Formats: sequence, C-alpha cells, structure tokens
Amino acid sequence: MVDKITALLPFGLDWMVAFSAYPAFHWDSPMPGMNHAWTLGAELTFYILAPWLLRSRWPVVIAFLLSVATRVWFVHAMGHDDRWTYMFAPSTFLFFLLGHFVQSASQHMGWLRRGRVGAGLLLVSILFQMVPRYTDWDSLRFWIATLAFALSLPGVFHGTKNVRLSNMLGELSYPIYLVHSLVLIQLTQIFWFELPLRVFGTGRARALTAGAIGLSFFVVLSVVGFLLQWPIEKPASKGLRWVLDQAVPRAAARPVALPVPIAPD
Repeated sequence: MVDKITALLPFGLDWMVAFSAYPAFHWDSPMPGMNHAWTLGAELTFYILAPWLLRSRWPVVIAFLLSVATRVWFVHAMGHDDRWTYMFAPSTFLFFLLGHFVQSASQHMGWLRRGRVGAGLLLVSILFQMVPRYTDWDSLRFWIATLAFALSLPGVFHGTKNVRLSNMLGELSYPIYLVHSLVLIQLTQIFWFELPLRVFGTGRARALTAGAIGLSFFVVLSVVGFLLQWPIEKPASKGLRWVLDQAVPRAAARPVALPVPIAPD
C-alpha cells in the first residue's frame, strides 16, 4: 500500500527506496521504468522545509554546516555511496543550500547576474568535470565544478530569462527527464531501435540509420513530454493554485481595526 502511495505522491520516495528494504534498495516504490523519480522525494523534502529553514541566517548556516559535516564523514568512511552520499538527504542538502547562498549573494553582487559571467562560470564547471576525463564524486575537481556551476546560475538565468525558446525547453526538460526511461523501454519492446538496423544496418547506411533512430527517439520523447506538460501538468498546477487560494482565510486579507487611544478631556 505504501509503495502505491509513494509511486503517485513521491514525497518520501527517496527514503523508501534507500531504507525500507535495507540493506537492499527497494525499487518497487517508484512506478515501473521511473526509478529516478526518487529525486522528486528529495526535492519535495527540501521545499517543504525551505520556508522555515531559509527565513533567517543562522538556521540555514547551521543546516549547511551539518550537511557538510555529514557528507565529509560518509565520504571519509566509505567514499561515494549510492545510499549515503547520493540519496541520503542530510548528505545532499548542501547542494540545495549552495543555490540559496548564491542567489542571496547575487542580490548584493551585481556582477554575478551578468550573462557573460554566468556563461564563463558554466564553461569552467564543464571543463573541470570533463577535462582531461570525467571527474569522480567529491574530488577537488568535482567541488570546483560544483561551486562554479552554482555561481553561474544567476548569470545564466538573467541572460536567458527573456528567451522564449530557452524557457520552453526548460519547462519541457523535467517531464522528459521523468519519462525518458519509460519511453525507452516501450520503444525497445516494439523493436523501434532494432528493426531499422536489421534492414538498413550495413555499410554506410548503418551510421545514417543510427542517427535517424536517435533523432526519432528525441522527437518521440519530446512529444510525450509535451503531452505531460501542457494537457496535464499546467492544468493541474492551475487547479492546485486555485485550491490554495481558496484555502487562505479571507479574514487574513481584511483590514484590522486597531484601537485608537482617546485623549482625555
């Protein structure tokens, strides 16, 4: 029963996968073909805590330091671990909080909001991750790349916020991320990838066929992501906003009459 709930409402899904069948992983909690949806559970946990955690300086600083200490301990004890340094929320909260710190810093450091600065820092992040080879988790290069990426976000946002194509692709990216494995499984079952290579998989035609297959997968995936976003996600989001608006007590919006002291005669 719990698995069915977390499959539809992913809050706590990361904890279910990591610990409900410990020491094994419990991959029956997500929907079939959507194991990576556990990341939604981690995000929802942070977003629920954020209004209380981020309202003042010391709670967020303390939470950041505790998360850093937790990660340092686990990395020192076992290196990169899918459960304790990848899924375990206290080990990963620091990544969310880095974004908060950078956003706050950008309000006082205008240069962080420049598009060129964002593009340059994003390039630095990619280079430190990929050159001369892909870096390991929690290495020096990993943390330089992570910090450069976080610092790049204000500049990237301000440089692209008015680009309609960028905004559209950004909104489409998460539905695509959620369903890409499911689409891949379904297409494989109908021989979407195998059959064309059987027919056109010889000589020079093989490379062209492989490219066409990859492009067709991208097109199908984009269509599925669009169908999830516009007819489902956007109406659901508007409906939820309406429900929340109706739930706000109307009395809170009414002016409050304050007693006015009357001067003695």
